[in-house]
Amino acid sequence: MLLISRLNRTSQYSEKQVQEALTQKGADASEVIRYLYRRVKPVILSQVNQSRFPEPEEVCKDIVQDGLLILIEKLRAGDLKLSSSVASYLIGICKHIWRQRQRDHFRSGEVPLDPEAMDQPTSDFIARYLAEKDQREGIRRLFGMLPEKCGSVLR
Repeated sequence: MLLISRLNRTSQYSEKQVQEALTQKGADASEVIRYLYRRVKPVILSQVNQSRFPEPEEVCKDIVQDGLLILIEKLRAGDLKLSSSVASYLIGICKHIWRQRQRDHFRSGEVPLDPEAMDQPTSDFIARYLAEKDQREGIRRLFGMLPEKCGSVLR
């Protein structure tokens, strides 16, 4: 509880305090999780909204929550050696989760909703999407033609 009262006064955590609180369970961990969430969510929301296919705020919340779970699991397992701040590492995890979601959308062939496309005629949007899909398939085909050693380096 000492950690919470100190942090409520300063509303800042040292890196050591954050790491120690996240490796434990209890009120300190809950307070640090809320602190990290409030600190990281606006950054991820901004990144997602600046992307080509923005998503609703609920998706950003899910991404940050998933990132927090991964961070806590790694810290509690003891197999995480940070060379940056915990918040920066969490942002990196969240960006990775976001990019993975985007890759999964493209690989599945789903047409993501593009708010800008809502103003364009549907046929223009579909034509643009199909052209981009053909381009991605062409690149995949070219990667397949590379010798195995070169392909493994580029993948």
